[in-house]
Formats: sequence, C-alpha cells, structure tokens
Amino acid sequence: MSFIHFNYSLAMEQVAKLRTIASELSDTASGDCSHVKSGIKTNWTGNSSEQYLVKFDKLTSNLTKTSGDIKKVADAMETMANNIKAAEEEAERIARESAAGQAG
Repeated sequence: MSFIHFNYSLAMEQVAKLRTIASELSDTASGDCSHVKSGIKTNWTGNSSEQYLVKFDKLTSNLTKTSGDIKKVADAMETMANNIKAAEEEAERIARESAAGQAG
C-alpha cells in the first residue's frame, strides 16, 4: 500500500502567501496606479496622453481582476486543505476504532 502525505501547515502557509500577493496587487491597482494616472493627467496632455490612459485603465482593470482571481485560488486551496485534513482525521479515527475492535 502506498501513502500520500499532505502537509496541512505548508498548504496554509501557501494560502497566506497567495492572499498577501492578492492584497498587494489590489493595493497597487487602487493606490499606486491612481497616483500614476493622476500624474499623467497633470503632466501630459494631448491625444497620446488620452490613448495611453485608456491602455493604463485596462492595465489597472487587469490587475484588479488578477488580484481577485488569486484570492479565489487561495480560497479554493484553503477549502481543499481543510477537506483533506478532515478526511485524514476521520481515516485515523476509523483506523483506531478498527484496531481497538480487533484487539478486544
């Protein structure tokens, strides 16, 4: 029989890292990009500026979407990790009860 070892603590560390990345990306999209856009509007005028701002808005939107997607991945990983942990605990409980029943 072969075994698969699941490291719950490591999985939860990875979930936390993903959530940090998502948060930082969201902060960049809402904060840093806003400051950059404001600077562009202040210091650059004309048709080229307007075209650049359209592209910049798409970038900001993509950053926001990517941040949300990363958060969804973290949420899914957390759910799976909790489900696997619960299944392992249940399997251990069943094994203990089975061993106790065979011994007695």
